[in-house]
Amino acid sequence: MVTANDREIEVKIAIRDLAGAAAALRRAGFEKVGRCVHERNQLYDFPDGRLRKAGCALRLRTVGKETVLTFKGKKKIVAGMKVREELETGIADPRTMMLILRRAGLEPAFFYEKLRTTFAKSRLTAVIDHTPIGDFLELEGEPAAIDAEIPALGYSRRDFIKESYVELFRKAHTGDMVFGEGGVDPREGPPARSKKAQRRRLTAPAGRPPNPALRTRTQVPPPPRSGRPKNG
Repeated sequence: MVTANDREIEVKIAIRDLAGAAAALRRAGFEKVGRCVHERNQLYDFPDGRLRKAGCALRLRTVGKETVLTFKGKKKIVAGMKVREELETGIADPRTMMLILRRAGLEPAFFYEKLRTTFAKSRLTAVIDHTPIGDFLELEGEPAAIDAEIPALGYSRRDFIKESYVELFRKAHTGDMVFGEGGVDPREGPPARSKKAQRRRLTAPAGRPPNPALRTRTQVPPPPRSGRPKNG
């Protein structure tokens, strides 16, 4: 979510119960927006990693047939909330955009995917993300509005997570953050597997992504298949 000042203001909280989190949002007056979608996110950086080192990110996100290019500036932590510049624009031709980025000297740096369900209430946006490293709730909007909703959802500022998904993943894993061979079908909801099995899928030898074929494919992805819709 971007405010009038092109700022992203959000908090991230780890959750243990997807259904319970959705129910809490509804009790608090949030309404579900659309259906669960499968996000594919490709981060780009220069070979020397200058964007990452500066705390910035350049992301190409694809959801179904829609692609958005986003620049995220260096984050600041204000009252436990992440605040950063965010600029984004829709991309009509993702393949050409990827070529432009490569010609400008950038290269694919990290790929991550997740299943996202969006809720809204007034000027607040809440999302529930099912990711390969766990489930999370994000609230985006103005600080006062976020602070007013957090207690009603059963959380406090002590539950806020400052790291991005990329930072959380790289604490314990190498490669790209993917669900595993073949990915998932967002129409089926989160895959039913144990946390232990999930960790086995994520762990890979140093320098090798859990699914090298997927990483190669996502650098220049093919058109989405019919019936199938990845900072911080």
